[in-house]
Amino acid sequence: MILPTCKEVSTAFAHGEFSTAPPLRRLGMQLHLLVCWHCRRFRRQMELIEMALKTVVFPLPDSARTDALKRTLLDHLKG
Repeated sequence: MILPTCKEVSTAFAHGEFSTAPPLRRLGMQLHLLVCWHCRRFRRQMELIEMALKTVVFPLPDSARTDALKRTLLDHLKG
């Protein structure tokens, strides 16, 4: 098994696909996280953004609004 690249791992986290990935792919991403501090840091940042969106920006859980804002942020980051 070849480890996924940083781009593949960060994209999976940004799109929320990590938890729904097939077991072998998820294992590869977890192994990648063991050796790549950049991706671990990116994962923590995405978790913090999600937490901030849920608690500060949208105090009432509204996944549609949160997902829309996430997509807007991701589009902005892509440039």
